[in-house]
Amino acid sequence: MKTMTAECPYCGQIRTVMVPEGLDPDVELFEAQREAMATCNCMQGEAARVKDTVLSMADQHIEDVLRSEHPDAADLFQQAKTLVFDGKIKKLTIREGSGGKAELKRTKDGISVSYEKTNKTELST
Repeated sequence: MKTMTAECPYCGQIRTVMVPEGLDPDVELFEAQREAMATCNCMQGEAARVKDTVLSMADQHIEDVLRSEHPDAADLFQQAKTLVFDGKIKKLTIREGSGGKAELKRTKDGISVSYEKTNKTELST
C-alpha cells in the first residue's frame, strides 16, 4: 500500500489515504479521491456513501430475488436502480405473461425489490 494525499471531490478537503501500489497513475488518482470521499465528513461525501451502500444492497437484492429465474428482469432492474434511487422513476413494475409481477421501488430506507407469482385463472369465450 502507498500513502498519498487526495482531496474529497465534493468539498476539496485534503485527506491522507492509502492506495494499492503499482496502479496506473489515473487509476491511482481515482482510487485516492474515492478513498478521500469515503473518509470525509462533508454532507455530500456522506450522501454519496449512503447512495453507494443502498445501491450495493439493491444489487444483492436483485440478484437474490430475480437473477436465477428472471434474468431479463434482473438486468432491467440493475440498469434502473440508480434512477429509482434518485427519484427519477418512482416505481418500475414488470408483469409477465405467465402472471408473475416484479417490482423495484424507492422506500424510506432504500430500494425494495419484490417478485410475486400470481395464480390468476382467466376464462374467456
